[in-house]
Amino acid sequence: MTNDYQLGHFFKDLLSIGSKKPFHIVLVDIKQAAEKKEIVCVEKPLEGNGEDLKYVALSYRWGELQETMVDTQVGYTGSVTSLNLEDFYQLCAAMILDSDLQTMDYVWVDAICVDQTNYERRKATIYQMTNIYEKASYILAVPDLHSTYLRNAMLKNKQIMQCSLLYGEYLYHLIHGNSDHLEVLDEDFLDECNIPNDRALRELLTKGTDHFTEAFMKYDPDKRRCQLENALNRICETDQSPRQSANDPNSDDSRPSKNDQIRITYWMNNGRHILTIDKSERKTVWKDMISKRSDSIRQSMEFLADLIMDWSTRVWVISEFSIARKKNNLKYWFLQLRPHDRHGRVRWSTACPFRISFFKYDFDRPIIENNKKSIELMDLEREVGDLHTVYIRFHCTWIQQLNDRTFLDMILKSKASKNEDRFYAVLPLSEYKNTLVTSKQEVGQWNINTTLSVKLKLYEIMNTKDKLNLLFWSGNSESSNVGLILPTFATSTLSSDVDTDDFTAHPCNFDLSNTSTLMLHQTTAGFKRMNESHQYYINLKPLEYYTATRLGLDFIQRDDAIYYSDKKVLEEKLPLYIRHQIIDPYVDMAMEDQVHVIAIPSYSSNYFTAYCDPVEDSCIFLIGNLSKNKWMFDHRSYLFKRNSPECWIHHYSDDYSAGFNIY
Repeated sequence: MTNDYQLGHFFKDLLSIGSKKPFHIVLVDIKQAAEKKEIVCVEKPLEGNGEDLKYVALSYRWGELQETMVDTQVGYTGSVTSLNLEDFYQLCAAMILDSDLQTMDYVWVDAICVDQTNYERRKATIYQMTNIYEKASYILAVPDLHSTYLRNAMLKNKQIMQCSLLYGEYLYHLIHGNSDHLEVLDEDFLDECNIPNDRALRELLTKGTDHFTEAFMKYDPDKRRCQLENALNRICETDQSPRQSANDPNSDDSRPSKNDQIRITYWMNNGRHILTIDKSERKTVWKDMISKRSDSIRQSMEFLADLIMDWSTRVWVISEFSIARKKNNLKYWFLQLRPHDRHGRVRWSTACPFRISFFKYDFDRPIIENNKKSIELMDLEREVGDLHTVYIRFHCTWIQQLNDRTFLDMILKSKASKNEDRFYAVLPLSEYKNTLVTSKQEVGQWNINTTLSVKLKLYEIMNTKDKLNLLFWSGNSESSNVGLILPTFATSTLSSDVDTDDFTAHPCNFDLSNTSTLMLHQTTAGFKRMNESHQYYINLKPLEYYTATRLGLDFIQRDDAIYYSDKKVLEEKLPLYIRHQIIDPYVDMAMEDQVHVIAIPSYSSNYFTAYCDPVEDSCIFLIGNLSKNKWMFDHRSYLFKRNSPECWIHHYSDDYSAGFNIY
């Protein structure tokens, strides 16, 4: 799918819509689109009538293109701006070559199959989204279905996609892990380069350098690969005899070359080219051809992985692949591989026979074992250690993006054009799905229009554990903009690098079974100032907490440098504390004495006694007024010294049983 739909109003009314009459789904005929390049739609009941409805549901992200009008022939005119119809036709042509999808009759693509101009029909269709994907025979992910938009958006995208087209057959087998086919294609390439057909010499390149199949697919930290130039020097030194072209001897282009010349074949997007070069130039030309080819293959694989990352962070896409997990029926494809041209002619080599098969993502048994390394760490290792296992990185991207998602990850680390869609897409997949049905108000009436409104609603509906995870994520040292805007517990910019279920994974500093451990409140009318809206605050009841002395005010900046301050109130923050009534400049008390700094760990002291790990990232730091019980996130992340009572004084909840009101 995957525009961010507006489910809008009357959500519960739709419950009755589905019960009055069968819902009819609009589908596109695959063969008509593939063979005639025509959009022919049919309308079928999604359930009942005994017909075996075989269709594929597409999962993709929308592009931004000029409007194309489509006569669906089922009562409405489609307005398509998210994809190029030529790209869609190419996809359908590839689908009928796939051994599984060639038995499918229809494809569901929201850009065409949802009447975007008819509100009632659109809302009825969108309400059935879960059913549409659940009843699909296959869910087909196409992360680059917006290829035309990508090419038009950036010149670099266009250049990489041209390389993907040029090496599409190689990329196809590399993603599948077909090493035998890849080695044949490597040998074909070496023939085109007119490199001596000597197995030992060629293995200097294919096994010894990082430019061929073995280096693309396997990571062996104990194997030292040689530099390409050294391998080519060895080949040139060994091969000093006169040579003939490795091309077809019956071709005019393949006449025996002179002793001091050789012919090489190279491919570009506009076809095959023959180049005659002096033998003295061969090492330079070979190095250039091999390097450009391997760089192009590697760059294309990384580009495809980036497209997966972009596709998989869309909130509606998360819903779609989560549904696919139930039946393990997710397949995927990339348009830029394109096994045939726009005229239907096969482009790929017949010397390497295979049956085209779309890629399958197996949720139960991924194609490789996840090594638990993040993609960012793998990229760093590649830069430092010159590692080029693009095959492993590509498939680890799938595993990382599709298999390891918490509820908070899905709803807050995702991308959505409309924030209310986060609830429509993710809540039905979670333990909070009944909120959509039992709520007295519809999501469209929750006024979910900012990330702040999303977080406030989450504090209202989530269980205690998830509320705490969100709270500690918001105050984490990796997050930014902490403690600057009210309500401070919901206005920080969340870090995407934080494990959102880690804060409550160990012996916890909170009673997770008690709903009053963390409660969202609003100030009453008696406490609000004139012309000031109700303030949100949470009441937090930890089992233990710590108060800072003047010796405990070392804090860590975002550059990881440690600074010391002998003041709890920094001069530049004074207006903020006065504005939020933490400090009263008119009382007869020093400002430093009016405020306290509190550290609340997410784990119990018993955990820290057993494991002496740094705990700054496991704490939230509050600055506030004890007598008023008014607190806010401190913008500083302190160097928390739990075992230094001269810096941090330990307290149990009995000392402050009312809990902390955090604004």
